[in-house]
Amino acid sequence: MAIADRRIVEIIGKVDNASLILEKTGLDVSGFTRILDNYGVRHTIKQHGDEVKEAKRGQLSITLDDFALIPLITSSPDNVFADGKNKIGRDVIVFVKEIDGVGYRHVEELRGKHKLVATDSMRKKKGAWSA
Repeated sequence: MAIADRRIVEIIGKVDNASLILEKTGLDVSGFTRILDNYGVRHTIKQHGDEVKEAKRGQLSITLDDFALIPLITSSPDNVFADGKNKIGRDVIVFVKEIDGVGYRHVEELRGKHKLVATDSMRKKKGAWSA
């Protein structure tokens, strides 16, 4: 395993609105910790960090600075909903929030065994997301 392939984890903090998430998604994240790891960052930048590709999708490219907004997006979302399971079978929660005219769509996966929610992906565009 190369050093770049090792998981690097940043703890963002405890999930502070588990009751809202349970109400909106049916998923119980009480006592879970929110994390950001290099796999989620790498995926997001690779898939949504190219300015030209994102413009073709009607979106704005994600930058590393956008990850600093995760606590704001997740603690007081405009909307939060479950979005099924990701490719590896983990439950997914989507948070949407508009900040200064930019709509963020932040996706997290539940890692129930370790009571973690981890960034899976993020997108942004001008204006709010409809869902």
